[in-house]
Amino acid sequence: MIKELKLFYPATCLILLFAFPPETAFGQAGDPVKFSQISTMEGLSQGSVNCILKDRYGFMWFGTQDGLNRFDGYNFTVYRNKPGNSGSIPDNQVRCIYEDDQANLWIGTLGGGLCYYDRNRDVFIRLKDLGFRADNPVNPAILSIYADHSGNLWVGTFHNLLLIDRKHKKIRQFRAGAADSQSLSNPVVQAIFEDSQNNLWVGTNKGLNLLNREKGIFTHFFHDDRNPHSISSDRITSISEDPGGH
Repeated sequence: MIKELKLFYPATCLILLFAFPPETAFGQAGDPVKFSQISTMEGLSQGSVNCILKDRYGFMWFGTQDGLNRFDGYNFTVYRNKPGNSGSIPDNQVRCIYEDDQANLWIGTLGGGLCYYDRNRDVFIRLKDLGFRADNPVNPAILSIYADHSGNLWVGTFHNLLLIDRKHKKIRQFRAGAADSQSLSNPVVQAIFEDSQNNLWVGTNKGLNLLNREKGIFTHFFHDDRNPHSISSDRITSISEDPGGH
């Protein structure tokens, strides 16, 4: 059994979350559990941390309500939007961070859309400046990012699901439609995940969706009080698969 230890500090601190086996968490004599605190006093730009990522180079990235933070273990580098500077991050509210299999870093913001971090030049490039073409305007509030086995990016917003075809520089949009039972069940896409069988799952504020890629339609899964085997809640914020493929 895994027990979870949570420490909640004031808004100026990161919330630290650790999971340990009971014999480790509650320690052997002389080997107590130790926690470290990182706060604005150490250089964190803001205490409301929306997302955390450790990249393949060992840097820790923290997306906050007021800037993107890169931590090298000693010091913070804070990235904020600079009006008039097209190479700055497009918005200070960072909702999600994703590193793809080529070590590309993608940043989702709540007001400036999706951007790509160019490590060599230390600049941020907005999606529209990367040459992608979309049939309709893309919502600037990005909630989730995921790269599938083909290298395509899937992006969740407050209004739809985006398929970003990096090879052909095209953006396809999947929308929710009350009159269409095979469309996305809800427009607010909080989580995206591809399982070991290459099935794409999409978590929304109202139901879990399984995409049929060939037909572009969705199968919905909802909570049902009368069915103990139904999903436990309709609000899906994260999706994962255990090592056994379940």
